[in-house]
Amino acid sequence: MPDTITIPPGMRIAFDARVVQGHFPGIGRYAIRLLDAIAAAAPETPVVAFYVPNAAHLGESLASLRSRSNVSFHPAPPIFAPWGQVIMRRLIQRSGADIVHSPYYVAPYFSPAPLVVTVHDLIPLDRSHRPPRDVDRWLYPWLNRLAARRAAHIITVSRHAAAEIRTRLGVPPERLSVIPEAPAPSFRPASEAAVAEMRARLGLTAPYLLHVGINKPHKNQAALIRAVARLCREGSLGEAILVLAGPRDPRYPDPRREAEAAGIGEQVRVLGPVTDEELVALYSDALAFVFPSLAEGFGLPLLEAMACGAPVACSNRPPLTEVAGQGAPA
Repeated sequence: MPDTITIPPGMRIAFDARVVQGHFPGIGRYAIRLLDAIAAAAPETPVVAFYVPNAAHLGESLASLRSRSNVSFHPAPPIFAPWGQVIMRRLIQRSGADIVHSPYYVAPYFSPAPLVVTVHDLIPLDRSHRPPRDVDRWLYPWLNRLAARRAAHIITVSRHAAAEIRTRLGVPPERLSVIPEAPAPSFRPASEAAVAEMRARLGLTAPYLLHVGINKPHKNQAALIRAVARLCREGSLGEAILVLAGPRDPRYPDPRREAEAAGIGEQVRVLGPVTDEELVALYSDALAFVFPSLAEGFGLPLLEAMACGAPVACSNRPPLTEVAGQGAPA
């Protein structure tokens, strides 16, 4: 990746790293890896990273960047703070940045420097994926459209997402680039010792099917649990269990309760967030990785699982068919 990045001499970059926190597990990982790659590709280019102090998991996430001498860190207001837009404009102006990149559509919309925004998907425009009385059902679609209007250029991660952005947000092709995601180099088959250590640490003794994702409706965990319940009734799973790894949003149903309601509370293990090292070992030792999402921007866990040697099964929704190709049964 670093060899493909060309940055003009003398350019100063501002990077909105406020998504590097526990609330944004997937986008936060994308942001930290992109920031690290930019810094590595242009070691003479100053990069100013704006972050939220005391954000959950911040220290661990930013640790890899501490060795980058060209990256400086500046505290900034929380990404959803009502006053944040005014403060971010001032911070960017003081930084002397020539360009600003935001890896999320909630961005510093009034940046004095040209703004590049990564729009991963248009899931926020589908209100069915949010609680009926959640203000986000109305706020997030508006913010998505605001990002499309204010950005000098938009990056997205799949051809499917690009087509939606052109059609639904009216973004012309010349303001839109597709840059697919990729697993980090650390995602490769784990050693037997690493798998054994992971199993001991997490208390896993049975063979397992693995799902990685948050408990939001578009991840379709409820349908996965019902499918596993049916397999259990048929005796098709044997001693295998379902393992769910990833954060939990308290606004949505708890998968543990859904498993209990389906009569398979003992056959479903909810791990919560895991480290990258644990995730690599989980992928490597899984009977299969199962990804039944109803909507995605890209579906990076599919490629992570494949890179670790796990058989994968996913829904036939785009862009999963684009990402997996012929590598996963639907």
